Amino acid sequence: MKSTLKYLSGQWKCKNEKLFKLLEPHKKPNDELLKALKEFRRRYYSNEPDEDNNFPWEKHKNSGGDLDTIKSLVTAEYELTWHWRLLLPHLRNFKHIVYNGQSLVLCVSQIRQWQLVSCFQMDWPDEADSHNIVAELRTRRKALLRPPVFGISHRIRHWEVYASFYEPGVLKQIQEAVDKAKSDRFRLAHVLGRYDAYIRIKNITIEGHGVYGAHIEQVVDVEPEQAPATLCDAHTDNVCRPYGLASVPQYPDGGKPGDINTTLCNPMELLFSSDSYCKAFEEISNVLNDANSRAVLVIAPPGSGKENLCTLFHSCRIHYGKLVRISLVGLDAQSAAFQLFHYEPDLDKLKLRFEEKNGELVPKDPLTDEFAMTAGAVFKALYGTLVIDELDKVSEDVRGMLLRFLESDEVTIPGTSVTVKIPERMRPLYVFAGSKPKNEFLELKPIDFWSRITHTIEMQHPLNGGEHADPKRAAEDRQHTAEDYIRLFWLQQVGYYFQKEQLLDKTKVHGKPVDPKDDLFEPMRTRFAAWWKFFVSREVGDFVAEELAKAYTGQGQHVPSVRTLRVATSSCFNTLFYALLYHRDDDSPLQIWEKEFCVGDKEPIRELMTLIGKFRRTDGNKHTLSPNELEAIVELQKLISANVTTRG
Repeated sequence: MKSTLKYLSGQWKCKNEKLFKLLEPHKKPNDELLKALKEFRRRYYSNEPDEDNNFPWEKHKNSGGDLDTIKSLVTAEYELTWHWRLLLPHLRNFKHIVYNGQSLVLCVSQIRQWQLVSCFQMDWPDEADSHNIVAELRTRRKALLRPPVFGISHRIRHWEVYASFYEPGVLKQIQEAVDKAKSDRFRLAHVLGRYDAYIRIKNITIEGHGVYGAHIEQVVDVEPEQAPATLCDAHTDNVCRPYGLASVPQYPDGGKPGDINTTLCNPMELLFSSDSYCKAFEEISNVLNDANSRAVLVIAPPGSGKENLCTLFHSCRIHYGKLVRISLVGLDAQSAAFQLFHYEPDLDKLKLRFEEKNGELVPKDPLTDEFAMTAGAVFKALYGTLVIDELDKVSEDVRGMLLRFLESDEVTIPGTSVTVKIPERMRPLYVFAGSKPKNEFLELKPIDFWSRITHTIEMQHPLNGGEHADPKRAAEDRQHTAEDYIRLFWLQQVGYYFQKEQLLDKTKVHGKPVDPKDDLFEPMRTRFAAWWKFFVSREVGDFVAEELAKAYTGQGQHVPSVRTLRVATSSCFNTLFYALLYHRDDDSPLQIWEKEFCVGDKEPIRELMTLIGKFRRTDGNKHTLSPNELEAIVELQKLISANVTTRG
């Protein structure tokens, strides 16, 4: 669908005659769309009145004058929401982007009540292959043009958003997704609680000072978590993916300061299932969009993913240097200074690496300099990002040494009398990380150190259950968040195992080359393709996620760390894989079930997937399963629970 945008007098205006005409043929809202909208609003905007007449669909379902309002929108220009202002600096460079054959794209991702806005460039898929365009947009390489913006959203209040759901292709996606969700209210809430809208900016014209015109083309991906999976030449659309997974484009590595680097790179997949994580990412986006960011303190519980948070400061911020990580735990001030500031003790060689400017000795541009392998972390990270982990565990003397460095940007290279100044343009972003609560951090000496921190990001435990007054709702959210983490780790573990073993590769068996003409191993390869599809399937992945999550987040249980969930998920896959593949006990419930139900040409692995799906669809109702079917499910549950050993 094409619209015309104009930027005039500080405001974005849009006109789309076709958009609101989509509502005219409907005397009332589409039933499936209404189910998705209401369930999304009920779950994630539950503090609002049940009957809020300000919602577009409430007005749409009324007759008479309200339809006149819709008709008036057809020819009217309407003001666009805040995120369009992110485009303005890049419209000026659009000729450069066109020259490189790439499109300027704005992606708006709805993630429950949160909204992620990314502006990037990419090779837009061929319009002739339109039936594959959603899959292509998910996976194609991209280059971030500005840091992402993240925060609370309420886009469903806007008429243009509501009307866009009636575009035939989008409405069909919504109807199919609602049908799949059936009685699963959590999944139904994510039909419109998790979608990506890719907006391609086309035919930009500069009509005067501060006045821009553009045509836009929008493609909506209603179910990004339903993306297919491919391994070698095996392919499946039935994949268990988390509901809160989103792709965040990254800045390309390399280049020189001032250059426009158009190298495309793979997006980073981040899991936004936890509101605690989302709040932390909102703060991160504020840091990324603040030109005065200099030193950041990241506080997060052990095992909660601080490493990923720290990586974002590098990959989602324009940089020309490297990401360097270091820990100074257990070192005295002198040893820590060596790790940070060591360079080359030979004074003659130092002269080749530094130059004098305005009476100060500064590093030469590191992008044209071959750094020594033993260079200190600060020099390695110039123009990039330096992460110093476990700051709460280092000595007071080390923090004092860091304070003096942050105050002056000057350092004396260990083993020499040479004092070097780090210019502001070369200065890395300093990221300090730790796990102590904020009030305990700020009591650590020297107290003046904390005045040098420009931003503090404190993430609560990802499984804290949200801020619900209702304990039942908080426990439910905690379990759903744990399930999403397990789904992610499960898919990663399955992919890692089959790729490592190369079980689906026609040219190799157990890593050893074979003659492609030799079909001796084809039956085995076909069998393992079926097993791979079994393990990545929505039925199996959801079953494992629910069973593990219940064991870890049930009443009376200590909240596990994310690291604990990862270890348990990996162990669970190994247990299930070997138990199902090499089961030899004829008296086991699984073997008894197989003998009864897997007769003739029925494949046991396919039948087991069907049984698990049947069990989940009926919420474990015993009356829908035969005794042998129920016993087989119970054995699977015991195999899964056997991996719940470590509490964190």
